[in-house]
Amino acid sequence: MGVKYTLRSAGPNRPELERVLEHYRSAGDAERYRAACFLIGNMRGRYTLSGPSLDRYYAEMARFYERPGIDYFAQKAFQDSLFASEPYFSDLEVTPDARSVSAAYLIDRIESAFSVRNSPWAADLGIEEFCEYVLPYRFGNEELEPWWETCRERFGPGLDSLTYPAGDLSECMRQFSLGVNRYFKGLRTYNGYPSGRPTPKPSSLMQMLGGTCDDSQIVYMAIARTYGMPVARDFTPQWGNHANGHSWVGMVHKDSTYHCTLDEMARPAGVKQFAYRLAKAYRWTESPDGPGVVERGLFPPRPGDLPGWLMSPRLKDVTGVYVPVTDVSVRLRPGRGRSRYVVFSAFDNRDWVPLCAARRRGRRATFREMGYPVVMLPQYYRNGGLTVAGWPVLVDSTGRAKELIPDLEHRETVHLTRKFMERSPRKFVAMLQGGVFELSDNAAFRNALRLEIPASVGMNYQTLEIGGGRRYRYVRYLPPAGGTGDIAEIELYGSDGAQLTGGRVIGTYIPKDQGTPMANVFDGATLTYAAHEKGQEAPVPWLGLDLGRAVELSKLCYLPRTDDNFIREGEEYELCYWDGEGWSSLGRQIGRRVTQELVYDNVPAGALLILHNHTKGKEERIFTYENGRQVWW
Repeated sequence: MGVKYTLRSAGPNRPELERVLEHYRSAGDAERYRAACFLIGNMRGRYTLSGPSLDRYYAEMARFYERPGIDYFAQKAFQDSLFASEPYFSDLEVTPDARSVSAAYLIDRIESAFSVRNSPWAADLGIEEFCEYVLPYRFGNEELEPWWETCRERFGPGLDSLTYPAGDLSECMRQFSLGVNRYFKGLRTYNGYPSGRPTPKPSSLMQMLGGTCDDSQIVYMAIARTYGMPVARDFTPQWGNHANGHSWVGMVHKDSTYHCTLDEMARPAGVKQFAYRLAKAYRWTESPDGPGVVERGLFPPRPGDLPGWLMSPRLKDVTGVYVPVTDVSVRLRPGRGRSRYVVFSAFDNRDWVPLCAARRRGRRATFREMGYPVVMLPQYYRNGGLTVAGWPVLVDSTGRAKELIPDLEHRETVHLTRKFMERSPRKFVAMLQGGVFELSDNAAFRNALRLEIPASVGMNYQTLEIGGGRRYRYVRYLPPAGGTGDIAEIELYGSDGAQLTGGRVIGTYIPKDQGTPMANVFDGATLTYAAHEKGQEAPVPWLGLDLGRAVELSKLCYLPRTDDNFIREGEEYELCYWDGEGWSSLGRQIGRRVTQELVYDNVPAGALLILHNHTKGKEERIFTYENGRQVWW
């Protein structure tokens, strides 16, 4: 069916496609003929984007990589400069594969794939699995090229010599990961841009020092398929408790799936710990005739009933492959905007973003195989518009669901120290534990006053009292051994309580990179920090300040490396709760350095909350208040 459809739509290119089919039909090779039918039969919706701006992009990238001494920061700045004026790719044209792919290209791809048919991963695959996960010739809408040849040329010296123990899939994956990681050590990721950016060619991406998760996913898949590894494009469109989504490679072998990324060891899917909570995971498949991820019944969704990507028949739900799942049944409210389908939306720091969908059954809807814990909002969707369909639903760590309905009759007092989850700041605080400050009147720090950082160090400004009447000229910080010594700020205060300014930065830190010099610790900017090169042992790393003269000090304040989401002095905040239709204000307050917290006495019990900063910043996260603390969702 698919082959006939493609041939009918191929136009002048039909003879090229028929040549591929006849090539394998006449050779009597049943598997290769099925492979040819698979590629041609699944061309519907496959296309290449091309145009002058994309040609210019590749040319500028090629010139960039010819420069000596480039690093991640240079690459990031270069990419930013390319997309500084939107829209960069405004002149692109669509060329369907059915009307453009040559017979030579398809035959070359089929032969390359079958050359690794007996690899440790592909030897015992059925032809259907082999075609789905090893054979495909493209990854998105990129300009087609024989990427398998590029992979052999670039990575062959390191990967061709690897040996894989028969029957030990885990060890095979470990060996392959080690082989690939040699080429991408220190790879860094950043958010993608612009939104309409075409899929880059694999050969260009293989030069990268940094890129989006989609970029690294393509590179890994290209290498993996070159060596016969069955891989798929897995992703989540939106984290359950963080902004943005993520994509990665799923190595699929019969009943086993491994989570794979560049510069990271492959891990069994059920063992992999994600950076954030995975509420939904999907897989892009090759077939355009799959069942999709939305129940269709007698009345399948029509255009406008759901976000277009959710209606794709190429989509497969694989959430249960990666995390425990549960079915969540929710109550729906009647009224305007009601439709036959309901979306379940996750919060992306600013708005609710549809993550999955279900058919409405009267005043209820059941969303299948949800990852948890998570807070989700049921919404009606109609032609791009969203309306509230029910109360936010909290699915706890046991998979039990409850509605977050504010109790307006019972109010509580809350103490707020942050507007955003503390996952990263907790790591930053741990970097300081075991560190020491030393104050001295001599540059050799003989008989120095030692101030140890307590184990209870917090995520905001911390204060160490000095006193004692002594005078000091030199101050330094010695980080705990084995780390990179990350620290954001050090402030010194005289006996009159005023902050001291000036002085000369001293120390032995060898900066981790150009963005982490010692001077960052004394620049008054909370988001900059100093860090020394990991593994530095000699000279012993430390950083500090020569005040130029001995002075009496009253206190030392320091700030761990931070995301700047704690309560800041002079900044205006507003606490809101979800009232069933939207966010309702509980009042505004100005942050104070003395307390570094906000206190609200009128908060409805059991409410879903969010704290806005109206002065600056964009990271804000929903939370509940439980047992005297903020619980982030």
